[in-house]
Amino acid sequence: MQRYSHLVSGGLLDGRRYYVGNTGKSFASPMKELNEETVLIEKTKENNNDSYRQHTKYDDKVDQYHSSYDLNTLIGNKDSYLEGTLSHNGDVDYYSFSYQQKGFYSRMGISSQITIRLENIPEGCNYNLIVYDMYGNQIGTAKTDGMGSKEVVLPDWDSVTDRYIIRVENEAGADVKSNESYRIKISENKSTTNSNSVQHAEGMFGANNRQEREKVKGQFEKQYLEELEKLHKEQYDSLPDDEKYTGTETVEELLRKMASGEKLRNDEMNYLKIFANLTDYEKAEASGKIYNVLYPQIMEQIEKNEIDVGRKEWGIELDISGKLMITGEIPEETKKMISDAIGDDLSDTLWDYYMQASDMTASEFNYINDYRDLNQFLENSTNGKYTWNNIRIDENGKISGLPAKMCELLNSQESNARYEDLRDKIYRLKDYEKMYGMHGISNFKVEYNLSNSSMSIVKRANNITSNNNSSYYENLMPVI
Repeated sequence: MQRYSHLVSGGLLDGRRYYVGNTGKSFASPMKELNEETVLIEKTKENNNDSYRQHTKYDDKVDQYHSSYDLNTLIGNKDSYLEGTLSHNGDVDYYSFSYQQKGFYSRMGISSQITIRLENIPEGCNYNLIVYDMYGNQIGTAKTDGMGSKEVVLPDWDSVTDRYIIRVENEAGADVKSNESYRIKISENKSTTNSNSVQHAEGMFGANNRQEREKVKGQFEKQYLEELEKLHKEQYDSLPDDEKYTGTETVEELLRKMASGEKLRNDEMNYLKIFANLTDYEKAEASGKIYNVLYPQIMEQIEKNEIDVGRKEWGIELDISGKLMITGEIPEETKKMISDAIGDDLSDTLWDYYMQASDMTASEFNYINDYRDLNQFLENSTNGKYTWNNIRIDENGKISGLPAKMCELLNSQESNARYEDLRDKIYRLKDYEKMYGMHGISNFKVEYNLSNSSMSIVKRANNITSNNNSSYYENLMPVI
């Protein structure tokens, strides 16, 4: 099959063909074939991948018009990989990964295992790859293979879960190489061994009624939790003695220390990375960054611009359209000076850290960010002439109400990845609007309290309706 690697800077010519910049050349976008080589590129402009709850989108290096929600498409070809970059010290990248084939194989009596490899690690860097299950439990850390790469095999005792979260990070405090990319490869291995997944499928198939099915569920949930505890103990025992945490503080107490901005020791961090749930870990990590990274940046700008806030408390608000407001009992002139000093440079960081540190479900997180991204796109591309309120969808799913060329791209089946992403967001948000209305989302804002010594988020009850993720097991609630 012919390969294309052109970058598209324009739209469709006739509903099927693209033109390339000002070259006058045009061509049709090829359909991707099953098991075809795929090279996904992390899209840092549209999403920074700093939260496990984000619906990560990718560019495809082979077919510029193909986009994907997760890494499942890499399994079918040994040459396929994801190319990502850690952009700065302290940066982390999250990727969602679904392995829906697992259930099909299990029902056929076939066992399967997934291997995830971290390759092309920049020289001099110690990048790590950690895998979590859909409930936020850590289920594997990649180990060196002796040839410069790291890999982890997902456990075969996981009989139900088919969704995972991958976290890539650098060793704490070490430098990254933002101009060099790492690679992630995913492969599967099928066998006839009688794994937990196969046994579970056989048990559910043989159950004659609901009571028997619930018994099977309970049996495998208990086994799952036992194996999880066993894995974590093995991981802890394998640590060198000087990296083992032997203190008396609980996971919850260590997370509170992290959230307050206190720098934890290596042994304390090792302990949390094994035993802490991802949801709690991310909230504490983001809260710590607010205190240790964001707050110093803001105070540096205030001091640089010789702004006097005295010893009074004040606040920062950022609405979903991106409008920044300074609140509190300080003069209006001072508020304007602070707003100008913060400017657009820190607005995205203010937004991202708040979203990561706050208590909200993955569904709420994505509805809010989808609405924000869509409105920012419309603001920038139409100079504010069009907003969410202009968008219409007819009974056939055709989008209208926006400029004709934009609607043509949104409705095209061969549009580029950016317009596919926007179209998906419009459909999701319109479905939400029909059920609940948009008041809770359109009026959402992030809010911080600041003083001359600290900074924290203002936690408010969300006015956003979202369905809790249903859980197969009784005692495990999905986080994605």
